[in-house]
Amino acid sequence: MRFEEDIVERWYILNGYLTARNIMYTSPRKKPGGKGRGEIDLLAVKLEDGTIKDSVWCEVSVSVSAKFPFISRKRENIDDIKRLIIKKFFSKGAEDKVTEYLGGKNYRLELITSCFKENVTEILKDNLPRFNARLIRATRCNVNSSPECLEIEVEYNPSDPEIEVGGRKVIRIIPFQLVLNNLISMFKNREDFMKKNFTDPTMRAIQWLGYVGTCTY
Repeated sequence: MRFEEDIVERWYILNGYLTARNIMYTSPRKKPGGKGRGEIDLLAVKLEDGTIKDSVWCEVSVSVSAKFPFISRKRENIDDIKRLIIKKFFSKGAEDKVTEYLGGKNYRLELITSCFKENVTEILKDNLPRFNARLIRATRCNVNSSPECLEIEVEYNPSDPEIEVGGRKVIRIIPFQLVLNNLISMFKNREDFMKKNFTDPTMRAIQWLGYVGTCTY
């Protein structure tokens, strides 16, 4: 997932955020057969006049073949609702670490994932109860003038309160393709970006994507 995480991090940076990636945390208790630890993909903070204007806890999980959410009734560990919503954002160890880094709980939650299934809202509503959760609301929202994102409010009743947190959380779900397209557009609109000799391989790749369709042979 390094490529997608690299792209997402550059997207936040070019939108004026400071970032921290791959932050390890430990669980309050190790489950039998579990690792007892996890990783937060990305934290992003935007400052204005020395104060925090916006802060984000972001998780990234993208498939090029399967649309979101992938559902598996036989293997919960690969079910998108379990592994990307419940396990990621309702982990006590993760929440404690994010609060430690960001200095409080006044931050937004974002999930960067695959393109949505056509009936994504209905799938979430029908399948969240399988994991002691329910969908409070789901609304389309704009990110960089695109209405392709989904903001959901989820209420979760933890099955293991020692290592999970309960209550309601609002999560903005953004297709990775939107992030990539927006980043390419940002480059195309910045002549200095398109002409700069980047040594960063990710920035170089975005630069070349910006030239696609513009070269003559």
